Amino acid sequence: MGEHFLTQFKLPESVTDPCLRFLKYQEEVLEILLLLIGSEKQSKAVQDLLAGTHIQASSNRDHLLARERILKDSQIVERQARRLAMPILEMIFSRAVENFLTFASELMAAIYTTRPTTLRTSETITVEEVLSYGTMDDLIQLLTERKVERLSYKGMQDLRNYLNEKLNFDLFPDPDCLSRAVRIVETRNLITHNRGVVNRTFLRKTGNTSLKVGMPVPFDPVEVLVDVEFLGVSATEIDERAASKFTLRREPNTVAQSVLIHTCEKADPEKAH
Repeated sequence: MGEHFLTQFKLPESVTDPCLRFLKYQEEVLEILLLLIGSEKQSKAVQDLLAGTHIQASSNRDHLLARERILKDSQIVERQARRLAMPILEMIFSRAVENFLTFASELMAAIYTTRPTTLRTSETITVEEVLSYGTMDDLIQLLTERKVERLSYKGMQDLRNYLNEKLNFDLFPDPDCLSRAVRIVETRNLITHNRGVVNRTFLRKTGNTSLKVGMPVPFDPVEVLVDVEFLGVSATEIDERAASKFTLRREPNTVAQSVLIHTCEKADPEKAH
C-alpha cells in the first residue's frame, strides 16, 4: 500500500438534485467506513498497550493473570472483528459504488428530461404506447426511464463510450481516472455476482495482470476509503460539467463546503482548490 496524504477538496456551492442526493448518502457511507477503520486501529492499540514492553510488569501474580486474560480476550475480539470486517467492508464498498451508479443514472435522466432532443433514437414506439400517455411530457418521461434503465446495465467503459458518442459528454476525460472507475465498478460486480472472486471478465475489463482467476479480490480499509473518496470527487466534477453543458437546474449544496480526501501524491499548492 502506497503512502497517502490528506488534501482539502472544495465542494461546489451548488449542485444538481442527483448530486445532492449522492453527497448525502456518500456522507453516511464515509461515516460507517471511518468507524470501521477507527475500530480496527483501536483494537490494535489496546493489544499493543497491554503487550508493550513499555508497561512495567506487576510482581503481583493476580495482576499478571488479569493482564494476560484481558490480552487474550482482546485478541479473540480482534480475530472476530477481522473475520467480520471483510464482508462489512465489501458491503460498504458496494453501497458506495451503487450510490455513484445511481447518481449517474439520475443525472442522465435529468439531462434527457431537460433536453428531450437528446432522446432521439431509432427505437420503435408503438401507437398504443403513444396513445396511452396523455401528454408529450408523459411520453418523454417514459422514453427517459426506458433509456436510463438500459444504460444502467452497461459497464462503465460502455456507458462512457455511449455518452461520449451520443451526447458528446465524457464521464472521465482522464484515461487514468477512467481506468480507476472501471476497476472500482468491476470490483463491485465481483462482490455482487461472484462472491468477490476474480473471474476472466474482471481481468479482461480491468487489464489487471497481478491477479489470477479464482483469487479473492484484495481489500484494504484505507484503499477502500481512497476509492470511495475518488467516487465522491468524480461525481461532483461530472455534475459541474453536465450542469454547465446541458443547463441543468442546480440548488445550494447543503452537505458540506469542503472535505479532506486521501491522495497518493502530495497536492500542488498552486492546484489546490
